[in-house]
Amino acid sequence: MPARRAGVTPGHEVVGVVAGAGARALGLAVGDRVGVAWLRRTDGGCAYCARDAENLRPRSEYTGRCADGG
Repeated sequence: MPARRAGVTPGHEVVGVVAGAGARALGLAVGDRVGVAWLRRTDGGCAYCARDAENLRPRSEYTGRCADGG
């Protein structure tokens, strides 16, 4: 699939270790191991989402395609 945003960093299977945590850290701490989901964003309320088929939604956003990956 082509990138939806020019210059996006590819990669949808991202793992790492938290190096720093800000005010919106969501309970994460420095040193925690983390993974990033490939499905970045959906609306959560459409017919696709209701039947657990978010990846089929025409406007879903994906890590490494719509936003920088790793």
